[in-house]
Amino acid sequence: MKNILFVFGFLFMCQPVVEFTKTLSLKAKVSQIELDASGNIYLIEDAKASMYSPEGKLEYWYRNMYTKSLHSIDISNPEKILLFYKEDQKITLINQYFKSIPKPFFLNEKGYENISMACTSSDGSIWVFDQSARQLIKLTDQGGFITQSGTFSDKITSDFSPVFMKEYKGLLYLTDPRMGIFVFNQIGEYQETLPVLNVNHFRIESGLLYFIRDGKAETYNLKSGAEKKYDMPTNNYTVASFDLQGDNITVYVANDSNFNVFATGNVDK
Repeated sequence: MKNILFVFGFLFMCQPVVEFTKTLSLKAKVSQIELDASGNIYLIEDAKASMYSPEGKLEYWYRNMYTKSLHSIDISNPEKILLFYKEDQKITLINQYFKSIPKPFFLNEKGYENISMACTSSDGSIWVFDQSARQLIKLTDQGGFITQSGTFSDKITSDFSPVFMKEYKGLLYLTDPRMGIFVFNQIGEYQETLPVLNVNHFRIESGLLYFIRDGKAETYNLKSGAEKKYDMPTNNYTVASFDLQGDNITVYVANDSNFNVFATGNVDK
């Protein structure tokens, strides 16, 4: 028995230790982190949207002094970045140089009063979610009505309360941390529920869902359902994201006062 315990202890000690190096540190109060294919970093800092280069240089920023805190940013289309001001029920679209296009609009002026989420669509339109009606609505980039989902089926309970959504390759993904990630088509019809719980934010790249859960960085393969987990450099964060490039992982973490980036080598579990 002692020999067995010794062997297990030896094997445990021989597991590779993941070593992270801090590559960037900024003083910033960050509520959302997004990444593009070039490694640029998009942050929400209170009511300001910022874009930093991979090296941490501030390239562009946008802030409207007449609006309240910025709720979310969607960079799926870098030439039409969406900013959603939930408290003001306002949507602003900006280009890659962080200039407003076209004129921002208020959702309550379009007849909507309780929009909880918004994101862009691949066809240039905008998806919004009406929390009161539990309904998906598609709008033009100036707030004009295009279409809306019907009444959700029994597969989606009355407790459905998604907190984040994003479109990817013609499908719309909404995450409810208690129930999973719900998938809808281009006209708002329910398709399936992915069994991925306790996720508040995600990004999708090359067929993989990227998210942080229970102190681990995780991926979920949309085709096979395969999951992988990766170590985190710290548990001192309020929001986080990460990226994989071959055997390298880069982790982006933020708390109430700091934004940090860590990188490491071979991390596959």
